[in-house]
Amino acid sequence: MSIRYNRQYKRDVDIDGPIGPNTDIQNEFNNNDVYLGGGGGGGTYYIAPPNPPMDDLIYTPGLEVPIVDIIEPTPENPTPNDPIVPYVNYEIAISSNLQNEIGDFVKLKYEIIEGGDTRDEGSLLLSDSNTDGLQIPKSILSLGVLNLYLENTLPPNYSISKIYYTNKQIADKYPTDYTKWKVGNNFIGTQSSELLTGGVAVAVILEKTINAPKPTISLDSTNYSKQIKDSDTDGIVNIKFSQTDCDFIDFYIASDKKIRVESTKGSFELSFKKDFSGIFGSKKIIVVPYSDLYGTGDKSEIILNFISVNDFPSITEITYVDTIDVPSFSDLEIEYEVKYTTFSTAFVDVDLLLKDKTKISLFKKLTPNGSFKINLKQLKDKFSGWNGSDNITLILKPTNTFGEAELVGNDYEIKTSILYPLINLDEDIIKKAIYDAFIEKLQFLEPEKESKYLTHLANFGNDEQIIISSWESDNWTLSKKTTD
Repeated sequence: MSIRYNRQYKRDVDIDGPIGPNTDIQNEFNNNDVYLGGGGGGGTYYIAPPNPPMDDLIYTPGLEVPIVDIIEPTPENPTPNDPIVPYVNYEIAISSNLQNEIGDFVKLKYEIIEGGDTRDEGSLLLSDSNTDGLQIPKSILSLGVLNLYLENTLPPNYSISKIYYTNKQIADKYPTDYTKWKVGNNFIGTQSSELLTGGVAVAVILEKTINAPKPTISLDSTNYSKQIKDSDTDGIVNIKFSQTDCDFIDFYIASDKKIRVESTKGSFELSFKKDFSGIFGSKKIIVVPYSDLYGTGDKSEIILNFISVNDFPSITEITYVDTIDVPSFSDLEIEYEVKYTTFSTAFVDVDLLLKDKTKISLFKKLTPNGSFKINLKQLKDKFSGWNGSDNITLILKPTNTFGEAELVGNDYEIKTSILYPLINLDEDIIKKAIYDAFIEKLQFLEPEKESKYLTHLANFGNDEQIIISSWESDNWTLSKKTTD
C-alpha cells in the first residue's frame, strides 16, 4: 500500500511500509518513521524521507491530508513552485520653490544597497517631480540602505540654499513645513526602510539673483470717483499711468481677479458693470508692475468710488382744480389750468381716462415744467368715450432722455370731479325758443326808397358827415346863392 505525502513546499513523496495497530512502536519506530495508525487486521506506518524540512506537514491521526499537485514550469512562469516573495511599491520625489524655472537643471540619483550589492538604482529630474511604479522585495528594504545624490547644472544666477528630506508620511502631512523634515546635503544616506512608508521626498530650496532693473510705475491719480446714473448703461473709469522697465502692469481688482495690461498702453479702462458687477461703493485696486527679467516691483493702490445718482424722472408738484360746479344754464364752456413741476425729466405726456377705463393721449411731449388748459366743452365734443363722465381724470407721465438709456417714470394721476346741475338747461335751446316766440310777433315794414323815414348820411367835405334823419319840404335853405 502507498500513501501520497504532501509537503508545504509542494514536493510529493511516496511512503511505503507495513501499517497496523500491532506494530511495535518502540522497536519499529525510529527517527524516520511516523506512526499513522489505522484499523483492520494490521498496523501500518511509513518511513519519512531523511532530514525533512522543518515546515513539513505533520500528520494528525484521523485528519485527511489534502493532495496538492505540482505545477509544471512554463516560459512565462519558470519557477511556479518557489515560495511567494512579498514586494513593496515605493517612490522617490523631489520638489523646489523654483521648480518651474530650473526643473531641467537639477537631478536626483538614487541607489538601494543590501548585503554589499546594488539592488535598485535610477535618477529623475526636478521637472519629473517623482518616480513611477517602482517595486522591490520587502526583505531588501528592511535590511538595506538608501543613498541619494543631488546634482545640478544651475545657471549662474541660481544657487541652492537648503536641502531637506523626509519619508512619504511626513511629506504628505507637512508638505511645506520644513521644520518637520530633516536637513540634508548633496549626498543623503538613510535606511532604505524609510521607503516602507511609501517613499522618500527631497525638497531643494533655491535662491535667485536678479541682474535686471526693478520695474516701476507712476499713476496719474490714486483716487477716482465715478457717478453712475439710473439712465447709464455702464460707467467707465480710465486709469492713466507711466512706467519704466516694465513688461506688464497687473491690476488686482479683487483677491481672486487680476487683469494684466501691456505696459506700453499707458492707460487702462475699468467697467462698473463688467469688472465690478454693478456694485456701488469704494473699491481698492492693487497695481503691480512686472518685468520678465526682474519679476514684480513695488505695488501701488488706487481707490475707486462708484456713486449712485438718481435721475429717474418724477413729477414733484401738480396744481389743478379739485371740483367743477357746472351752472344750470351752462354750455360747458368752462376752462381750468393744470400746472406742474418735474425732476430729471425731458418731457411730460398727458393722457385722458375714458369711461371704460382706457387711456387716450391728450398732450404729447410737454415741457418739463409748465402748464396746460382743459376745456370741458372741447372734451365733450372731441372724445365721445368721455362725454357724460362725472370727472376728468388725467394721467401725467414724465420721461428722461438725457442719459444713455431712456427712462420712463411712474404715472401721476389727478382727478377733477364735475358736479352737474339737477336740471340741465341747454342755453342754445332756450335762446332759440325765445327767439322763435318773439319772431312770430314782430312785423317788419320796409319803407320806400324816397320815404321820409329813411336816414341818410350827408357828406359835406373835409371829412364832415351829418346824419339826416328825415326830409321835409320847407321854405328855407341851408345856403343862399347869389349872382355877382
